[in-house]
Amino acid sequence: VSAGLGFAWLPEHSIHKQLKNQQLKKLDLRSGSQYITPLYLISGNRENPGPGTQLLAQILRDTVNH
Repeated sequence: VSAGLGFAWLPEHSIHKQLKNQQLKKLDLRSGSQYITPLYLISGNRENPGPGTQLLAQILRDTVNH
């Protein structure tokens, strides 16, 4: 993408510096301007997850719903 050979949906936080320095720019697309990736959380012990699993699950939920 940085070489100018195409375009891609990239996480904005990953390319913040390149956007700021104008090495990359956002395209003004009529449709498809956002790409949504599903996120699945699978626990080995669904009935009784441990405290670490519960904390990780809550952090992921809070981050995704932010």
